[in-house]
Amino acid sequence: MDGFRYYAVFIDDYSRFTWFYPMKAKSDFYNILASFMALVQTQFSSKIEVFQSDGGTEFKNSRVRELFNTNGTQQNGRVEGNHRHVTETGLAMMFNAHAPANLWTHAFSSTAYIINRLPTKLLGNQSPYEMLFSSTPNYGNFRVFGCCVFPYLRDYSSYKLAPRSTPCLFIGYNTQYKGYQCLDPSTGRVYITRHTQFD
Repeated sequence: MDGFRYYAVFIDDYSRFTWFYPMKAKSDFYNILASFMALVQTQFSSKIEVFQSDGGTEFKNSRVRELFNTNGTQQNGRVEGNHRHVTETGLAMMFNAHAPANLWTHAFSSTAYIINRLPTKLLGNQSPYEMLFSSTPNYGNFRVFGCCVFPYLRDYSSYKLAPRSTPCLFIGYNTQYKGYQCLDPSTGRVYITRHTQFD
């Protein structure tokens, strides 16, 4: 839907917290990796010490190797299980919702959001979110991917007599602003709002 064909998933080995980044081309990986490394340094006052990858061609790029060397990051290993978890869970959500294939980035992003907040035996029944942020996640905002939602559209209206809402599909959580992503199937427009009524 947004022109994305690939994705990168970064997983913190300590907390198992997952970050999902869709990409339009594999060449986007360098910029995404650089942004992610900056995010880790800014948000967590830490550098990435060891980077394990699936050994794809994007990791053999000389610019990527130089970025790792500059940051003192060692690169090794193969990581497949976590990517498979995101992919299989995202596909299951799409199939359950009978969602079209062009919503895959929204399903996979929602999967990462949910996985980050679910307790796991690997972490002593804590969630990755708890491990990383030392606080309990909010489960009250979980919704079924693809369900019907009625967003409050007053903020989006261009005139006073416009409809206050319209039936939409819930396609995920916004990670930058608090709110739900609501797709209007008749126009293809995505609304982001906290004020919604779910069916």
